[in-house]
Amino acid sequence: MPVWVTTAGEAAERDRSAIESGTSSRVLMQRAGTAAAHEIARRYGGRLAAGVAVFTGPGNNGGDGWVVARELAAMGAVVTVIEALPPKTADASAEKNDALGVITQATAAAEAGIAVDALLGTGSSGQPRGELGAAVDALNGLGSRGVAVVSLDVPSGLD
Repeated sequence: MPVWVTTAGEAAERDRSAIESGTSSRVLMQRAGTAAAHEIARRYGGRLAAGVAVFTGPGNNGGDGWVVARELAAMGAVVTVIEALPPKTADASAEKNDALGVITQATAAAEAGIAVDALLGTGSSGQPRGELGAAVDALNGLGSRGVAVVSLDVPSGLD
């Protein structure tokens, strides 16, 4: 199955171009999260029953993750969100508020069939430290145990 790969710069440029053409960042977040949730369900539907762990960070990529969590929960998946850091943007906070009530929050990932990396997006650089570094380590641990890891935008921690 082919995988579409983009650089962080290319993804950031697409976002910038869409915002300049009049699409709000929250609408972009909702579109990206909804599309990602549907693609995850299409590719990994058989794993949904085992649960989904969504790792969110403080920026708009984390907001995308909250949308993914809400959409997958609406499809019947049991979704747990591991919030490495609380949202720093108004749009990400709004998406978190919309998702609360249909998802579970936890401080560590339980067993899951799918893990979603929504920690850091195209604006990050350098090695993640602190809570974000610990979350990246937890994601890598899940991946090494055979959990399907899906990154939104770009894999966290890669430059």
